[in-house]
Amino acid sequence: MFIETLGLSLPPLQNMAPSAFSRDTIIPFIIEMAESTATDTEASQVGIDALIAQFYSCFDEERKETARELLDLGRASYRLRDDDNIYLGRIKRLMTDALDAGKDRVEKRRRTADGTQAPPELIEILKNPEQESGESETTEDKEISRGIKARQMVGQPASPGISRGKARIIVEQSDLFEFKKGEILVCDALDPNMTFIIPLSSGIVERRGGMLIHGAIIAREYGIPCVTGVAQVTDFIETGRNLTLDGYLGIVIVD
Repeated sequence: MFIETLGLSLPPLQNMAPSAFSRDTIIPFIIEMAESTATDTEASQVGIDALIAQFYSCFDEERKETARELLDLGRASYRLRDDDNIYLGRIKRLMTDALDAGKDRVEKRRRTADGTQAPPELIEILKNPEQESGESETTEDKEISRGIKARQMVGQPASPGISRGKARIIVEQSDLFEFKKGEILVCDALDPNMTFIIPLSSGIVERRGGMLIHGAIIAREYGIPCVTGVAQVTDFIETGRNLTLDGYLGIVIVD
């Protein structure tokens, strides 16, 4: 009730791992959302009747009925646009739960709190109890890549605009509730479960995707710049770094 009173929208909790949220993480975030005001980049509101009239003006009288059908189809499709992502989010949550259960079994079997195995290695360990785990090359490569300080990264311009702010790297679901107003969201790819933090964001940078990825569409709706397809962006940029985001040219500048 409190959340609804503030006009806020939290992600579908059934799609998120239980460890991703708690009273200590959600309450400060709700306060952050409640204190937030509309950003200067927010697109000006135009009357819906004027928009409809502008759309119909593109058609001659003989095609007016076709225009009405297209508008109805567009409205219906818009409501369904994220259904596939929501279902995939539920599948991802179940997969995460399964991996966590597998790690618990391995840790109990070995009486150690390792829990660092990558999914393929974890599956092999569960199949073969005698197999020993080693440090994955992926982890080592990531540590090496974090030592490289990129100053300028190039991706695909997905939503126009220029913004400047501190980076907030989102890797785990629990990172979402640490987001502060004015920060630039940097992630692998934005999914519908993360959309609720966008009103606080001044820009979006994604490792994957193009013009039609969920994050790019949401950025254009909110009128904030977005750059997608930036390789290894979550490895090269750290939370707290000052970024300048150019959504016209697809450039991310790290100060």
